[in-house]
Amino acid sequence: MDNDFFLELWEVTKSYCPEAKRVDCAYQLLGVLEEYGVDEKSLKQLVGEDHDLDEALKRKGDDLLEEDSSDYDPYYGADDEDEEDY
Repeated sequence: MDNDFFLELWEVTKSYCPEAKRVDCAYQLLGVLEEYGVDEKSLKQLVGEDHDLDEALKRKGDDLLEEDSSDYDPYYGADDEDEEDY
């Protein structure tokens, strides 16, 4: 992904978003990037470019952590569907 292109797109987009909704708007835009295959490493390269983007990236990072741990049970460990029940 070309960060300059995305940042320019974000600058145009955020000018139409009310200030109170900018983090939500950035979060949704980051979600679109993910849907089109932009990886987490590329998203992390955007850190420090814009305050609202940074907040959205923090939230996105928290969501990614929640997705990764959704199959984890602290008592039993990871939920592995491939294991046979005995």
